[in-house]
Amino acid sequence: MADETFVQIVKIHLVSSLEKEKMFGILREYFAHVEYDTFLKDLGEKHWVIVLRGEGNQIVGFSTIQVIEHAVDGREVVYVFSGDTIVEKEFWQSNLLAPAFTDARDRALNIIIMASAAAVDSSRSEAFAISIPVSSIIIV
Repeated sequence: MADETFVQIVKIHLVSSLEKEKMFGILREYFAHVEYDTFLKDLGEKHWVIVLRGEGNQIVGFSTIQVIEHAVDGREVVYVFSGDTIVEKEFWQSNLLAPAFTDARDRALNIIIMASAAAVDSSRSEAFAISIPVSSIIIV
C-alpha cells in the first residue's frame, strides 16, 4: 500500500466527472445525508483538491482547498481553508495529506504574490497538477 500511495494537487476545474463521482463515493461511505448536488456545489467553490491515490492510481482520499483574499484593517489577508477531507480507512496511516496541504498553501500564496506583482502568465497559473511521491515527503 505505502509504496503505491501518492498525492496530487489539482485545480478543481481539472478534476474529471469520473474523479468527482469517486470522491463523492468515498465521502458518502463515511458520512450520512450527503447529496451529490451539494457536494458538487461545495467543490465548485474550492480552488484545488489534494487527491490521495493508491494502487492503480485509484482515488482513496481527498481534501479540498479554498483560498480567500480579504482586506482587514486596510491590510490584505489571505486565508487558506481545508474543506471536505476524507480518506478510506485502509489509508488512514498514510499521513500524506498534511504535507500536501502545506505545499498547496505555499503554492497558492506564491501564485497570489506573483499575480499581485503582475509577474505570472495567467495561462500558466491556470493548470498545474503535481505529483508528490511518498519518497519525496518528509513528515515531521
